[in-house]
Amino acid sequence: MENGQGIEFRMRYSVRDSVRYSVQLAACLPTA
Repeated sequence: MENGQGIEFRMRYSVRDSVRYSVQLAACLPTA
């Protein structure tokens, strides 16, 4: 089991990773 800090860190890092994924996805898709 993870502690509260670990979950909070994962959530915060997940948001940043999601932004990076969105940027890559936008780069792959043709911009309208």
